[in-house]
Amino acid sequence: MDKQRTATYTNLPKGDYVFQVKSTNSDGVWVENERSLRITIQPSFWETAWAMAIYILAFLLILFSGVYILFTIYRLKHEVSVEQQVSDIKLRFFTNISHELRTPLTLIAGPVEYVLKNKTLPDDVREQLHVVERNTDRMLRLVNQILDFRKIQKNKMKLRIEQIDIVPFVHHIMDNFESLAEEHHIDFVFESEMPSLKLWVDADKLEKIVFNLLSNAFKYTPQGKMITLFIHENEHNVAIGVQDQGIGISESKKASLFVRFENLLDKNLFNQQSSGIGLSLVKELVELHKATIRVDSKEGEGSCFTVEFLKGKEHYTENVEFILSDSVEMKPEEVEESVQGHEEKRNESKTMLLVEDNLELRFFLRSIFISNFNVIEAVNGAEGLDKALKFVPDIIISDIMMPEKDGITMTEDLRANMATSHIPVVLLTAKTDMDSKLEGMELGVEDYITKPFSATYLKARVENILTQRVKLQQLYCANLMNI
Repeated sequence: MDKQRTATYTNLPKGDYVFQVKSTNSDGVWVENERSLRITIQPSFWETAWAMAIYILAFLLILFSGVYILFTIYRLKHEVSVEQQVSDIKLRFFTNISHELRTPLTLIAGPVEYVLKNKTLPDDVREQLHVVERNTDRMLRLVNQILDFRKIQKNKMKLRIEQIDIVPFVHHIMDNFESLAEEHHIDFVFESEMPSLKLWVDADKLEKIVFNLLSNAFKYTPQGKMITLFIHENEHNVAIGVQDQGIGISESKKASLFVRFENLLDKNLFNQQSSGIGLSLVKELVELHKATIRVDSKEGEGSCFTVEFLKGKEHYTENVEFILSDSVEMKPEEVEESVQGHEEKRNESKTMLLVEDNLELRFFLRSIFISNFNVIEAVNGAEGLDKALKFVPDIIISDIMMPEKDGITMTEDLRANMATSHIPVVLLTAKTDMDSKLEGMELGVEDYITKPFSATYLKARVENILTQRVKLQQLYCANLMNI
């Protein structure tokens, strides 16, 4: 240690040690004066037996927790699977029964409707028959809802979107509940900020949504209270809702409100049977529209169900089928954007002539075909004939009822001219009588489509007509080569 009087040792392992000291005299000679000091280094806490016991207990706790969590997840998955299987069995059973019920219900509804047309029926008999008619309609509606559920479950439910005026449409649905409101002394009110409002929806599905919400409101609203059906327009969406002054919904039951086959409200004021299907179907149909539904409710004060639909039609997927009619509205600038996007492709496409006096419908048809055709437009039959002679299009789509010259007269002139007699013509019309159809077919038109019609069907029909024309041309060319 030389002249040092201290010794320092660090990081010594645990155990027993002997520290020995020996020194020299003043002359530097070692003397026998050795001294010893016993030192015991205690282990750190994490090296003690207690620490090891804690480690083992912690490991066992983690292992037990992991096993418990895995077991819980497995059990929950199994319960969900069983519930899903039970739900599927229920739905399959109800679906099979529904198919069997449709025919006898139709055979009940048909004769009842026929008998009710008899004006000589006694009032008491007529009243009883109206009871039969209402309950038959209710059964048919329930059967159709079950079948709709099955379609949604198999992803076979397809929206047929069209532009409708929802104010008179929703008000017409409201008329079905007027007698029920009078019977139960309920104040039934309709609120709308405007007399007309266009919206792109599936009319059949929207009717089911509103009907189910109203039906649910009437079940749980006591006499002397109010039910309000309202339509509000916002910047980006349109809200359709039903507000009642019924018994309300507790917070604990809101989460399961839209669960299939769940009947969460026990106080059915008018003893109407609830299937637990209506609100679940409403939510499914709302989500198909890319819309949202929310519930504001306070127990004892009432509930408000609000469905918010997005404006326009851009949010719908390609699987949606669009239905066109004369009432469609479309901004010209929307079509111009579509035209600019397909400008380069148009120059290489076939030519189509659209003859339609309705501006919005013509714009919509143009937006449908602009990606595959050079589209030429005419507002009446006279202008359509002139442009057909000038451009000789590959196909013509024309309305029938138009000013100056209608579609039938224009087609006659086209067939009489050798230069245009070969052009395939598709007629669009609101006339559904057989005489009008025969008149068009006698002129040799390729198809006669009644309004409202499916845009998907029209596109497929045009494609098939042109494909058949190409095959026919190839056949004629092959025959000429063999001569």
